[in-house]
Amino acid sequence: MSFDKSLKTYMKHYDAAILFGMPLLLSMILLVLFPYPTFTSLGAVFLRVINLSDLGVLGIGITALILLVSILLIGITISAISLIVKEERVGHKTRYSLFLEAINTYSISISVFYLAVFLLLAGIQILTFIWDINTVLFSIVSLAISYLVFFVPFAMVIDDYSVGRAMTAAMEHLRAKPFDPLKWFFIIMIVNLAVVFILQLLMDYQLAKGIATFINGLIVLPFMIIYGAHMYVDKYPMTRR
Repeated sequence: MSFDKSLKTYMKHYDAAILFGMPLLLSMILLVLFPYPTFTSLGAVFLRVINLSDLGVLGIGITALILLVSILLIGITISAISLIVKEERVGHKTRYSLFLEAINTYSISISVFYLAVFLLLAGIQILTFIWDINTVLFSIVSLAISYLVFFVPFAMVIDDYSVGRAMTAAMEHLRAKPFDPLKWFFIIMIVNLAVVFILQLLMDYQLAKGIATFINGLIVLPFMIIYGAHMYVDKYPMTRR
């Protein structure tokens, strides 16, 4: 099972997972400190379309810069943590130099891909606002796109594919195992809700939200990236044991 393998990988390489998760945590902190006109939900970034008209040139510039930096940091984290799984599954020893290797080899292409996905979703969201379409439709479309592109970054790292070939590989994986992304989304949603709920019982909501962001960025999401990478690798029969 991918989940069992992910637990073993995380326990074995938790120090590397936490180290490589630092850029992801920093990206989430940036978005929390400057959320206007964006907001985060379950690790994704969305626009508050109604606020766009209130932004001046400076606001647009700052927002664009923070989004670019955050997406780059997310790309670094996904590439580095996916490399942990790649190296483990081929029997290589995990090296901290993987962090630099990930930056040089995969992070830029993954970040450009995520930027393109964000711009696509932002464009669709703006159109639904302009045309006064029910926001439920945008939620459905965004979930569908997220589902379709879920395995693309893993294909880029695990198989060293280009973006185009990775998209094809992602579609092939979905045809073989269509429920894998749904399992991933369900687990992270339940864990995030549980963490926030428990923290709210113990402390003020704003403090609970901040601590939940820290836990999500440094512990939960690094593990879930490991889980997603194992899901992708498990498509190869020779790796299933």
